[in-house]
Amino acid sequence: MDEDAPELAARGPAHLADSWLFSGNRNLVREVYVGGRRVVCDGRHGDVERIAERYRSSVRRLAAAM
Repeated sequence: MDEDAPELAARGPAHLADSWLFSGNRNLVREVYVGGRRVVCDGRHGDVERIAERYRSSVRRLAAAM
């Protein structure tokens, strides 16, 4: 979490998750590690372009099937 984010000011550990969930659209997650490997750095997933392309492709297929 971005501990410097105004949305999280003066929030203790007991209220951190609630503050994050209801903070609006700003991404407060700075880093995520899975199995010891960093997958999100500075709020950006390492595979964001590949994921976006797969999403676009899936939406196109669904739209074509309608």
